[in-house]
Amino acid sequence: MLRISFVLISLVSASPARAEIEVISKRLTVRYQGGATIDDGALDLSRATAVPEVRLGFGQNWRADLAVRLEVADDGVGLGGVASYSDAARPLIRSETIRLEIDAATLTYSGDAARLTLGKQSVPWGVLDGLRVADRFDAVRLRDFLLTDVRPDRLSRWGARLETKVASISVDLAAAFDPTVNQFAAPGDTFFPTASRFRGGLPLTASAPILSSERDRYAADGTYGARLSRRFGAARLAVLAFSGPETDPILRAGSTEGGGFAVETVYPYRRVFAATADFAAGSTVWRVEAASIPRQPVNVAGRSPLDDDRRPRNVAGVGVDWNAPGDVFVNAQIAVDHVDAGDTDLARPETDVIGTLQLRRSFNQELGSVTIEYIGALNDGDGLVRPRLRYRLTDQVEASIGADLLFGPQDGQFGQFRSESRGWLRLALDL
Repeated sequence: MLRISFVLISLVSASPARAEIEVISKRLTVRYQGGATIDDGALDLSRATAVPEVRLGFGQNWRADLAVRLEVADDGVGLGGVASYSDAARPLIRSETIRLEIDAATLTYSGDAARLTLGKQSVPWGVLDGLRVADRFDAVRLRDFLLTDVRPDRLSRWGARLETKVASISVDLAAAFDPTVNQFAAPGDTFFPTASRFRGGLPLTASAPILSSERDRYAADGTYGARLSRRFGAARLAVLAFSGPETDPILRAGSTEGGGFAVETVYPYRRVFAATADFAAGSTVWRVEAASIPRQPVNVAGRSPLDDDRRPRNVAGVGVDWNAPGDVFVNAQIAVDHVDAGDTDLARPETDVIGTLQLRRSFNQELGSVTIEYIGALNDGDGLVRPRLRYRLTDQVEASIGADLLFGPQDGQFGQFRSESRGWLRLALDL
């Protein structure tokens, strides 16, 4: 089918005012990442990414934003699978080593009372840093597990968003007609999940082809939501509600064309009700999120490992940002994720407890920084430690070195990748 981007270009060329096009801003970001495993020194990451972005204006009220992502990789980390993308969202170029996709393509009208955005976009509604408690509207890129500086690494989708204000309440309505759900590592890539909790309870020794159904029901499998928020002095409170396909799949038994056993990834519909709050107190900022999914799809241990059911799920998290003495920035978070198991064992633990801690200190007039970060599943005793050193060499060039140190049991969320602990180098060029 024709790419929706051409529709957007047509809208831009026929903007209501037919005003003169003005280039508001343009930017080119180039990143290179290289890494080697600590166990044997083998190169396991080599990826270059270029992201050109441009913002155009049409008079006082209209603007257009376009950003594309060109990636080149030749390593076992890979560029990620695209089976859970809709056809409209799939990369324009997709091979094992080259990927070209649209990161953003939007047309925005900003009036006195409202802002309307049409096109390929993301909708960031959470207040915690990377812990997806209430922030579950967007699809995310998980091909590198959690080994990325930007969490969540959002996937933009085709849709519409309206932001307005009614009295003192900010109203944010969003619809992603695009049924894209997430991006995971492809089978055989470094971070393809092996833990049984991500395999519907199947043991690691069980192997079967993995099937994905076409993501072609654009309106029926879209995501629709609303966020209402209000400020109370230094505090901001928000309530959210949205429905759409689950972004973490459940697995069901399927069959290949030849009649052999296969595993099918399924993304059932679910509804989420959530609330967020953030407020400042001196040098400290507190953030809180809570979400309830009354009928969460989950794999259960029934007559076969791939049985599934729907169970109540409740998630809550709290985080704090603190400018501590000695110019040390502290970010700490904890989230509890509970699924009611009832009288059946789940493929995952009934309660997950995830904690994060980041300590960062800048030096040389903030040209450089030293950071150490911990992310871990406190209930399983596994996790990740990430020390890194960043330095801005010039106004346009920045270099970073660091390590991803994974630990824990082989069947844990983090421990499944413990053999992939690595050291890495990153170079960034901003023009």
